[in-house]
Amino acid sequence: MARPDQPLVLHLRGLKGDSHVTDVYRSALGMVEDVCASEQRIRVHCFMGKSDIVRAWLRKFPNTYFGVTAAVPVFDNPQLEGLKAIPWNRLLLETDSPYFLRGKARVGTPAYIWETAAVVAAHLDARTPEILECATANARELYKL
Repeated sequence: MARPDQPLVLHLRGLKGDSHVTDVYRSALGMVEDVCASEQRIRVHCFMGKSDIVRAWLRKFPNTYFGVTAAVPVFDNPQLEGLKAIPWNRLLLETDSPYFLRGKARVGTPAYIWETAAVVAAHLDARTPEILECATANARELYKL
């Protein structure tokens, strides 16, 4: 179903307890290689992987974007290294509403994107507005808006 003129959006999840989703990311990379040209625009939704996964995807598909959700506050060290490995021009922010709740919220909404950006910014030694602007520009580029 992949089309060269449209982004391929991948929502990849591992088995319960597989917080890094490594096997799924590697398996999906092999499957995508079989059907897409290296120029394909790809969005890896809800990325929670390690730095080697970021590098592998970008090596094969340089137009891969990685969406980081409100789950980033619970990232372990390998996942934080994965976040740091994402080039700023390939970083997207996501809330994955209504799934990832913030604080005492009962429902997740896109209104919490600022909080996600703030946590990402803290890990990348950046300012929150910088991350928001960067992710917005990247989304426009990915979707040709």
